[in-house]
Amino acid sequence: MPEQDYKLRHEEFVTGLSGGSISEIYVVTLIAFSSYVAWCTLKTRFESVSGGLMMADFVLNWLGLLLSTTLYAAIPWILNLGILIPALLVSLASTPRKLKKTTSKKTLREEYLPKRSFLTAYRGGMMVITCMAILAVDFPIFPRRFAKVETWGTSLMDLGVGSFVFSMGIVSARAMLLDRFEGTQTSFGKALVRSVRQAFSVLMLGVIRLLAVKYFDYHEHVTEYGVHWNFFMTLGLLPPFVAAFEFLPKNIPTIAVSLAIALGYELLLNTTSLGAFILTAPRVDIISANKEGIFSFFGYLSIFLAGKSTGYFVLPSAISPKSLFIPQTQKEFAQSKRNGDARIRVAGFLVAFSVAFNVLLSIADLYVTPSRRLANLPYVLWVCAYNTGFLALFVIAEILFFSPDTAYSEKVPESLEAVNVNGLAIFLLANVSTGVINMNLKTLDMEPAESIGVLVGYLFLLFGVSMFLYKRNIRIKI
Repeated sequence: MPEQDYKLRHEEFVTGLSGGSISEIYVVTLIAFSSYVAWCTLKTRFESVSGGLMMADFVLNWLGLLLSTTLYAAIPWILNLGILIPALLVSLASTPRKLKKTTSKKTLREEYLPKRSFLTAYRGGMMVITCMAILAVDFPIFPRRFAKVETWGTSLMDLGVGSFVFSMGIVSARAMLLDRFEGTQTSFGKALVRSVRQAFSVLMLGVIRLLAVKYFDYHEHVTEYGVHWNFFMTLGLLPPFVAAFEFLPKNIPTIAVSLAIALGYELLLNTTSLGAFILTAPRVDIISANKEGIFSFFGYLSIFLAGKSTGYFVLPSAISPKSLFIPQTQKEFAQSKRNGDARIRVAGFLVAFSVAFNVLLSIADLYVTPSRRLANLPYVLWVCAYNTGFLALFVIAEILFFSPDTAYSEKVPESLEAVNVNGLAIFLLANVSTGVINMNLKTLDMEPAESIGVLVGYLFLLFGVSMFLYKRNIRIKI
């Protein structure tokens, strides 16, 4: 078959899709949580055998997600039960072994913002399923309802890009938390320069990807972001815009700014010709050619700020109700430390936020359908509702399996820590690998067994590279 015909088939393969149900997406992605529970069971009940826990890590936290979106896509609840039930039975029938405790002395800053193992597990699982999906979507074994929808609806991959941005927002809260805690104030100029530096390398990746796609005549879905825009450009532009909002009065909650942007953008979509322009206008200039990427940026900015607001009460080791909206001072932190295990409060706050976002989503959904292409208000609320609820599950799992003083290294699957350490580099490797595989294999015509073989090899490559870098303490900053 001529290459041009195959390219057209590939573009048609990911075009005009309508997605699936939100409930199915939740059950499919629940595998990440079920696998973490199973890993926690192995870690707390059995002595580590050389290489054994690492292999279990790969099978549970990587292959489990692959199976849930391919071979078990029609029956993901069976896979969930197949992982959870044995884990729970082992947990009930055995006594937890002694794990290493946190012993080293910490500075006040380290005590305030320790590494959060539940956050690592959540972000690591999200990264794995994102990297897996960007290649799996090119195989028939990956159901079309999981691929990005054309305009209206919900899908696994639509949720994935929003979740990636939300998780970036969570970790970005660290700088603001430290400024407030230490009583310092970064000047607007310094903050802007720092954010532009962060943005520059990611924007360059976006430009390189654009040039590579055009040079190799790689298949592309124009209505996803536009003719020249891509997801790296969205990621790269977020830091400078977010920096501007850091200088609003401190008594204005970041979550309020986030919702105001999402609501204001939604009003523009529905009360002006903006919505029609994005969906139907011909691509005659640079703006109309990239209308999806340019205007959906407002939705992603809202998601990022919502993630940042969540980071205010997820990252600190002790919190109070005020932490839900405003970063703590040192004095407030000292008072919060008296409140007991902060993880219980974090889980409660996350559940409350998830419920609130779901209620708002139910109301918004009466009038407008979620759209990742537009990044409209219902889409923003859906991403926030899912991620706060999903993160709550990981906090609850950690509470059930580990005491507050258990060492961080005991509570985190090593591969998920490795993926977090070099997250953007691994995401870039996943994109490059996807391109290489698609240019050398006709993925659309592969049988299920061949497809699974390629996908397992691809995931093992990402797993192996991330572990290699982690074991050698190599951190690639992009």
